[in-house]
Amino acid sequence: MSKGVVVDTTQGDPSLKLNNGREAVFDAVASTPTKLVFVYDVLATDVLDADGSFFEEYDLSIASFEYNNAEIRSLIGGADAQMDLPLSGLSSEAVHIDLTLPEVVSIDLSDTALFAGEEAEVTVVLSEAVRQLDVSYFTVMHGSLSDFESDDNITWRATYTPVRDVEADDLVVSLDASRLSDAAGNLGLGVARSASYDLDSTYPEVEIRSDVVGVAREAVRFTINFSEAVTGFGEDDLKVVNGTIVPFSFDGPNAEGEYSVMIAPLAQSRQPIKVSVEGDVAQDGAGNGNRASLVFVQPVDTAPPAIEHIEGAEGSYALG
Repeated sequence: MSKGVVVDTTQGDPSLKLNNGREAVFDAVASTPTKLVFVYDVLATDVLDADGSFFEEYDLSIASFEYNNAEIRSLIGGADAQMDLPLSGLSSEAVHIDLTLPEVVSIDLSDTALFAGEEAEVTVVLSEAVRQLDVSYFTVMHGSLSDFESDDNITWRATYTPVRDVEADDLVVSLDASRLSDAAGNLGLGVARSASYDLDSTYPEVEIRSDVVGVAREAVRFTINFSEAVTGFGEDDLKVVNGTIVPFSFDGPNAEGEYSVMIAPLAQSRQPIKVSVEGDVAQDGAGNGNRASLVFVQPVDTAPPAIEHIEGAEGSYALG
């Protein structure tokens, strides 16, 4: 108001008639002599036309000022206030009504077959801009998401990092859409899910054993067992100390996926044979390299018997 006024609501309350036929009611408590406050509650029907069809958006404006028998007078002098609507403000510039809920258009991963050490970019596309997209809105299994970033608040991207030593299929990234809020404060509904993806971040383990119990005195057969089927493993991937691989003895994999090899100890030696497999020399079906094995130690004794010393009882001896 250009000057202070007094609003007498004894006979009725003033209101603002809107272009949708409803009214914004006078709020006497929030009003001041120079500012009259009117309150309007937005309803779902505000975006419906006369036939009940849904509008995605609606512009709400003031059609007229209604006295409704209220008296509005100048605070000084008591003259009737002029309540003609100005040519600017809500009489000419509409309030935008938006009751459209934000929806999840898609959740995509850049890679749907992940193995150890790999990451995937997660892209979330929404139907409209939202205020934020926090990782706490998401549920991910066997991994974590980085913070989401966006240039337009519609398309968001983050990085999914899986944990190690997991093998699982048909995993999904889930988003609680009820946590989404657009600029008008509309909240989404339901839970959105990505297409499924598979994760194999397990490293093949290696176990080595021999067919000799105790001390070996000749060539020993060693068996190399991987925890899962691998490719790329060969004789040259064995690390052997104090022994030599018997030519053409390397074999495998057999039906159980095991490899075997004969290793001869050093001649005239008590040095144990030591056999091991280093890491990343073989790969499973997902491309994960094996873990390094423990060193298998096989006791050996190929030294021939020999006289170490001669002892005799002291004293004098007679014939016989």
